[in-house]
Amino acid sequence: MPTFWEFWARAEKADRATQLRLMKEMVVARYPEVYTPKVIGLAPGRTLDEILTHGFGFFMDKLAPHVPTMRRLSTQIASDLPRFQQSFRRLFPDLCWTGTVYFLASLGGFDGATREVDGKTALMFGIDMIAFVHERRANLEPLFHHELFHLYHHQFDAPGSAAEDEAAPILWGLWGEGLAIHASKVLHPKATNAELVMSDQLVEETRRVLPALVTELRAKLAFTSMETYRDFFVGNGKRTDVPKRAGHYVGLLVAEEVAKTRQWKELVRLRGEPLRAAVDDALGKLEPSKVRKLDPTKPR
Repeated sequence: MPTFWEFWARAEKADRATQLRLMKEMVVARYPEVYTPKVIGLAPGRTLDEILTHGFGFFMDKLAPHVPTMRRLSTQIASDLPRFQQSFRRLFPDLCWTGTVYFLASLGGFDGATREVDGKTALMFGIDMIAFVHERRANLEPLFHHELFHLYHHQFDAPGSAAEDEAAPILWGLWGEGLAIHASKVLHPKATNAELVMSDQLVEETRRVLPALVTELRAKLAFTSMETYRDFFVGNGKRTDVPKRAGHYVGLLVAEEVAKTRQWKELVRLRGEPLRAAVDDALGKLEPSKVRKLDPTKPR
């Protein structure tokens, strides 16, 4: 972020062409390991230069009114980060992840994420997207705990085993995201839906079609299609009958159901068939005996 503020001091009142040049020279070129299509989270085949060339004007116009919030968050990081870590360790004292935490302008790529940077897993926070989504009420702590929990969760993977999220993205999407939201909710019982990486609109729209979603997800736990995963867990899914990122809310309901009979030390270690059975059982308890299933013959 200090690099970004150096850029902003020179670019704020400059013309658009100069702003783009300064962004490339001062920010992107200084952190080439971070500003890559994979880290930023671009769709397959899209290049960073393409995004900068065609989307930079929109990004800068959207950025300007949120700069005060970005500056507040950026300034508070130094004092807040140790406190965030301490509060997380009170519930999860066996956290053993040691890596780099990045706070950056993500060019609209993400608010919070875990990414591979130089071959190592990094914890990343897009200060721009946090400000865009949460505006003046932006609070980093619940989001920080959500993303840190993902790293904590994965420290219990069996050495040398295939990543669960690659082997069974639907199952692990429900479980991994749902348990992370549940953990953040336990740590922040007064947090809003938005602070828990959901929105009131997402929750309302998902509840409206919950019976059908639960039934379909239960039938697709073993699906490995990333297109299906995007439909339920990412904001750019193609289906219009599934609320964007609806899987996050369903995952929270699943995690809360499974957590009724298990302690944290067991929850974070669930893998393989015991995990599949637990998620299937939780979905079964959410699923009414008679629901209107989504019609697979209709356009998605």
